Amino acid sequence: MNTKKTRIITIIMALLLVGAIGGYIAVDKSKTAEENKLAQENAELRLFNFNSDSISKIDFSNEEVNYSLELSSDGTWNITETNYTHEFLVNSYYLNSICSYMSELTALKKIDIGENSLSAYGLENPTVLTCSDGINSYTLYLGDASATQEYYYVMLNDKVYGIDYDTGEVLAGGTAYLKDPYLVPVSETEITETAIQKSGETIFSLETREDNLWHMLSPLPEANVNSAQVNSFLTSVTRIQVEGYPAYAEEVNLTEYGLDKPEYVFTVGTADKEYIFKFAPFSGEDKTTYFVEESTGQIGTILTNSIGFLEAKPEEMLSTKPISLAYEDAQELQVTVDNLHFDMKMHHADGKYQLDEIQIDELDSNINNLFKNLYLTVSNISYEEMKLDAEIPEEAKPTCEFNFVSQDGTETKLSLIPADDTLYYAMINGEYTGFTIRRRSLSSNTGVLTYFEKITDALTEAGIEYTPSAVISEPEPDEEEQAPDSDTEEEPTEIISEETISE
Repeated sequence: MNTKKTRIITIIMALLLVGAIGGYIAVDKSKTAEENKLAQENAELRLFNFNSDSISKIDFSNEEVNYSLELSSDGTWNITETNYTHEFLVNSYYLNSICSYMSELTALKKIDIGENSLSAYGLENPTVLTCSDGINSYTLYLGDASATQEYYYVMLNDKVYGIDYDTGEVLAGGTAYLKDPYLVPVSETEITETAIQKSGETIFSLETREDNLWHMLSPLPEANVNSAQVNSFLTSVTRIQVEGYPAYAEEVNLTEYGLDKPEYVFTVGTADKEYIFKFAPFSGEDKTTYFVEESTGQIGTILTNSIGFLEAKPEEMLSTKPISLAYEDAQELQVTVDNLHFDMKMHHADGKYQLDEIQIDELDSNINNLFKNLYLTVSNISYEEMKLDAEIPEEAKPTCEFNFVSQDGTETKLSLIPADDTLYYAMINGEYTGFTIRRRSLSSNTGVLTYFEKITDALTEAGIEYTPSAVISEPEPDEEEQAPDSDTEEEPTEIISEETISE
């Protein structure tokens, strides 16, 4: 290739390279300009940027109501000024949410209103929301939602924007959002009394006392209350939320809400205040119903599937066991079932145990386990159902008795009076408990008759002669449960779990 031709090719290549570089520079400049424009537009859509934790005051106003709220030292919000005529508990979580949403509020788009007036966007008489930290204030004007509910129109510095619809709903929430959403406005640990009435009749009434345990006032004042169950009941109740607050009792006709003759009355009380909620009648087909809180007169709407607690029964608050005396706390147990009688003595301190005259502690571990199981079958006898209106004949006599003696010498006697072939009325120290006990509690595979037979068989196999005060009367099995077949059932080698059976 000659020199002239080579020079021409070199010049052409140089021109191409320069053109490519120039084109790249031009594209790069165009891309940068586009990115800068986009960044500027995004910056314009960022309406606020402040620390939400610094906010100590919120002002809210619309055409109907205005509030000034301040943050207290304990982290709760309180109304300091308002023209709202009714008192209510403030939802501090909602106000914290307002601070959070406002602090990083970013619009979805800027609205070119053109020749339109502000009234087209609900901004002629807007809701005004101001967050203040004591030095700086951040004010947002909220209008209407767009027809498609895609945006909520807001105004800042005389410019109109569209923000996320859900965010706008929260910021413009007003009184309904400001009210505490929970039916019971206190925690379960603060509650010291509770009661339910249905159709004017008290279903149950409970209170705590100096021992920090729950005690039943009605319908069974001497009943053994299961405090853990009551606490669980109250925990679930304090989690129930209200759907809305449509009115106040003094301003409406209660008949329209079914509250002129409420069906249920639910009461909870703390050390210094009592809350009484009256519920309108409802059926399984109703999705919601109304209630009124007596002290404030506030009417609320609530989902019926959240208030099933109103159908709670008193027995659900009680221990299912007539007597709760642990094996380790027992000194003696005297048992009579029909024409069978035996006596158990427990001297835990020195490890001495007797079944009538048999020294159980001198025998093998299987017999010792059966001895403890025999006690547990009695201490774990459970109620069947509550029958408060039962009429027990004066001449009726118990056919089964269980006399418990505790380590401190306290005696407690459980007596069973036959109600029919399968049920007994349960008596404690001669007083009717209001409950029945089923025969199978005595004759089932884990019943006292079965385990007495097991321990006597084990004694016989060990070559020990034992004759109780009376012999076992073979029980007729309930229709619901057949009597155990002791010939095919293996002897237990483990102690019956007192924890799994007891409450």
